Amino acid sequence: MRHPQLAPVEVFLDPRQPIVTRTDLRGSIVYANPAFIAISGFSAAELIGQPHNIVRHPDMPKQAFADLWRTLAEGKPWRGMVKNRTKSGDFYWVEAYVTPVFEQGQHVGYMSVRTAPKRNEVADAERLYAEIRQGLAAFPATRQPWTPSLLSVGGGMVGCLLLAVLFSMLTPSSWLGVALLNGLALLAGVWMTLSVR
Repeated sequence: MRHPQLAPVEVFLDPRQPIVTRTDLRGSIVYANPAFIAISGFSAAELIGQPHNIVRHPDMPKQAFADLWRTLAEGKPWRGMVKNRTKSGDFYWVEAYVTPVFEQGQHVGYMSVRTAPKRNEVADAERLYAEIRQGLAAFPATRQPWTPSLLSVGGGMVGCLLLAVLFSMLTPSSWLGVALLNGLALLAGVWMTLSVR
């Protein structure tokens, strides 16, 4: 942790390196890509098996996570701005896309792709979350237009993203694996942006 007399500073996610994690049904991390390991300050060994809230920042309103879990329980993806805390006590903002993962028809966990947000979105989120913590505002419920065509496209995206993650794990030094993973993460983010309101 950061020395208590040093103020936390903001660190920034590289827009070319989205964060990808996968958790089990309880929210324990089963996969973390190198970008997440780097920005979090934790080692892979410190992250795997731990609850994803290991990086939760106290500024995040509880209502945001209540909405996330309610949305995921309906089998739908969730999108939102999230402030995370690093191992050293610093912080970083991400635009998070979280979706349930199914294998052979069984719900097995969740995958999250986080990208670098725009600064105006960070400012809006900071203002809203401060008002929520003060009891002056409510967290806006996630609204989902959900159609079978979006579901099938989304399922395919998640499947491709998982394959890219596995490929990058098997060939971590391969620029092709990294490029494929980043491209699919971007496509998954675009799909979820279109499917989540």
